Amino acid sequence: MRHNDISVLENHHIAAAFALMNAEEQNNWMHKFKTDDFKRMRKLMIDVVFATDMSKHFGEVGQFKSLIANGDFKPNQGTDKQLLIKMIFHMSDISNPTKDFKLCRLWTDLLFVEFFAQGDLEKQHGFPVSLFYDRETTNIAKS
Repeated sequence: MRHNDISVLENHHIAAAFALMNAEEQNNWMHKFKTDDFKRMRKLMIDVVFATDMSKHFGEVGQFKSLIANGDFKPNQGTDKQLLIKMIFHMSDISNPTKDFKLCRLWTDLLFVEFFAQGDLEKQHGFPVSLFYDRETTNIAKS
């Protein structure tokens, strides 16, 4: 309800980050920024966190590939630079399979502990269970 069902996890993460920064001045590394710099940094932070929303994965990766294939990509300029930053952030977010298998498996196991706990709560409260969050039907290897 709080985030209008749009990128709920990502909205929560960025809101929590700014709440922590604003809780105490010592946590707010942006407190001395000029207004325009603060707005630009805040927008960038929100954009890169939203770029981790997997529902946007194929659209943004497609846009990125298209720019590169057309030879129009200018990584030091405007929207292309913004897209590159978002892609780098997104790649780091989904990079677990590139790690050593033991480490990858550990992180995957921890992730599904979190997913299944949320799925259990969704069931308990009568909500539809989110994709990959149902411990009874999710095939971890295929997800």
